[in-house]
Amino acid sequence: MIPLAAAVYFLAASGITFIAYALDKRAAKKQSWRIQESRLHLLALLGGWPGALLAQQTLRHKSAKTSFKIVLWLSILVNLTTVYLLLEHFFNHNI
Repeated sequence: MIPLAAAVYFLAASGITFIAYALDKRAAKKQSWRIQESRLHLLALLGGWPGALLAQQTLRHKSAKTSFKIVLWLSILVNLTTVYLLLEHFFNHNI
């Protein structure tokens, strides 16, 4: 089980990331200011990747560009590895 604070953090990060994707999708349709891809990747890396994946599926945004998807999946891998190592450290030192 993960600590409650971590769950709340991931939910908030996912919500913020989903909103960022939605705003970028709207900006793309209006041909106006866009959110940089590097910022979308940073949000995913910081724990918002569930929101990024959900946005890709529901909004059909950033779901076709192969290079973007590769970086997103690398971000997910880095995030999950970091979370695993942190949780392993937390639980091994608090038993």
